[in-house]
Amino acid sequence: MNQKKQQEKLIFFDKAAFLLFKLFSLVLVLISFILIVVIIYFYFTFMLPMTASENIIIFTIQTTSAIWIIWGISYNYVKAVFTKPGYPPPNLITKEELKQLKKRYKLIKSNPHNSRALKKIPYCPICKNFKPERTHHDALSGKCVLRMDHFCPWINNTVGYKNHKFFILFMVYLILGCIYAAILSSSAFFFDIGLSDHPVDHQGPLIFVFITCLVVIIGVSFLVGFHFYLLLTNQTTIEFYQNQLPNPKSKKGKIRKFDLGKRKNFDQFFGTTNQYWFKFLFNFENPKGDGIHFIKAEKNLNYRYLNIGDSNVII
Repeated sequence: MNQKKQQEKLIFFDKAAFLLFKLFSLVLVLISFILIVVIIYFYFTFMLPMTASENIIIFTIQTTSAIWIIWGISYNYVKAVFTKPGYPPPNLITKEELKQLKKRYKLIKSNPHNSRALKKIPYCPICKNFKPERTHHDALSGKCVLRMDHFCPWINNTVGYKNHKFFILFMVYLILGCIYAAILSSSAFFFDIGLSDHPVDHQGPLIFVFITCLVVIIGVSFLVGFHFYLLLTNQTTIEFYQNQLPNPKSKKGKIRKFDLGKRKNFDQFFGTTNQYWFKFLFNFENPKGDGIHFIKAEKNLNYRYLNIGDSNVII
């Protein structure tokens, strides 16, 4: 009885912790929306009038760039927040196949020495359903997520197959916006461009904008850099940590099963082509594919990665 009560208490505290975390995430999303609105208002009512060029061509480029960046930040943030990460559709396998899969899972689970083999069974004991490759169960949503990466409190959503691109594009546009604002504020204050007709007490916010943008650029750039490394090697955050473990099938090193090469990985993720790779900044479409079937490099391209020191060599 005591053990049962302790388990019930643990379940209760786990649910309470999840609920508090979700509420905290909602607060962060609300703060983010407010900040985006405040920044747009601040730019058009204060910053643009103080830094606007008298040259009509430069002014047009200045305002067009700002509108494009603001659109990129706002659109991709909204898509990252409200787009579902992607869940396995029902009836991927027959009821009989699911029944056999469940039996196999229980059989392997009964042996405590089969923990590694248990992870390879494409079955989720919580959802009680077939779990496609690269799919993981998300405890916060209570569902299996296709090509799951992580749960982000700043979007109150799990980053998965269908919204991962929007999550990265949001951060890219955020950095571009901060670079743009930092250039404007620094040129206005340090080079006295556009400030001759403004009192000194109006110059303080420009210093604040410049410092804030530098902090955001430095902080977000590390996260963007890591996620670009992941997409260029066709890994998720979960797979990245899994791939740090030695692979028993390979005596030569670790295997990244879905790594097709940087160019193909990039095009697969953003839906671009070799010739027009730069269009990823303008690609606001939903990702193509089903999030279930993925090309495997080791099977289709027949190469593996051999770790030699700090470098990777294709063999």
